[in-house]
Amino acid sequence: YLYDRGLTDDNFIKYKVHFSIVENKILFPSYDEREELNYYVTRSADPDSTYKYQNSGNPKIDIIFNEHLIKWDEPLYLVEGVFDYISCKQNAVPILGSTLTSNSKLYKKLVHHQTPVVFALDPDANKKMFKSIENIVMYNDHISYIDWGSETRDISKMGTEDFSHYAKDHQVNYDFTSQVFSKLFV
Repeated sequence: YLYDRGLTDDNFIKYKVHFSIVENKILFPSYDEREELNYYVTRSADPDSTYKYQNSGNPKIDIIFNEHLIKWDEPLYLVEGVFDYISCKQNAVPILGSTLTSNSKLYKKLVHHQTPVVFALDPDANKKMFKSIENIVMYNDHISYIDWGSETRDISKMGTEDFSHYAKDHQVNYDFTSQVFSKLFV
């Protein structure tokens, strides 16, 4: 199942992925900046499972998934889920959803470090993505996003190589000034 989803042996080691044969579940652990466990996501490998994902009980806004792997001075790709995160093969972090809120630990660190941010949320999350961009661009003007155009696949379905090429050709700098003017003169 994991190989079919594009994971490699190196991914199992880097991201410390675990698999339970008894429960037929995959566990993706997350570690904070001191490499202490702070969160986890499980994914059922059973195609007939009613509940595909299960997250730990910790509030998502209080953690940064695998913070110990983030390079705050390099462009950071914000993606939705763990499979997108692993497939991205960039300096990335899953936001475990489709919204970056101003009260989240990740938001605060992005503002503090003035980290260049590349929003690479799923193609069906454009409205939420632009709302998240508008929330952060006032405090961090190093924002860009992937313009999905007619593409419907998410990063994990595209695969590492296709996404890498696509991102290179479709990354757009967010221009706050032109966005404000376009809303004023509608």
